Amino acid sequence: FDVQRELPGKIVFTASYMGEGARDIAWTQNLNTPLTPGPGTLQLRRPWPFFSTINYYPAGANMDYDGLALKAEKRYSNGLVFIVSYTWSHDIDDGNGLSLNDDTSSIRDPYNLALDRGNAAYDLRQAFVGSFTYDLPFGKGRLWMHGGGPADWFLGGWQLGGILTLQTGSYFTPTLSVDLANSGTTDFPNVVGN
Repeated sequence: FDVQRELPGKIVFTASYMGEGARDIAWTQNLNTPLTPGPGTLQLRRPWPFFSTINYYPAGANMDYDGLALKAEKRYSNGLVFIVSYTWSHDIDDGNGLSLNDDTSSIRDPYNLALDRGNAAYDLRQAFVGSFTYDLPFGKGRLWMHGGGPADWFLGGWQLGGILTLQTGSYFTPTLSVDLANSGTTDFPNVVGN
């Protein structure tokens, strides 16, 4: 959905809402993950102890994206053109973007995917991009040194341009490098505050 308005100075301002959702996305589930953490060998606590990993690909993961984009564009006049845009968005999914990925090691509990609902791995909350081109006022047909000649050959007809891109970083979830819970899945820190 877009709303657009022309401002003075040949500037066009656009505000946009973007939204997307997906339901029942297939994801990788290990059906033979031990049901509870605890002492003893991992293999003996599996539902089917004579097998190791049993991957299943059920539908059921979800994803939601909402974004607000603001853009100002100056059409070419007086030697200047620019585009400036800002996007605020939020991407939430189940399993941190692991749908249809065989690496299930970072899913907390393959029997409860809702525990992993949160910011997607590729969620970039804010992004700003600005670009411009400016015709320098030197040379034929311009404000200064418009008479031609050797100075115009060297100094005339130049443009100055630039692009600036700024964005927030990616989210990450700290994990432990050892299986302290002896569950066969990734261990996550479980402390809030100090």
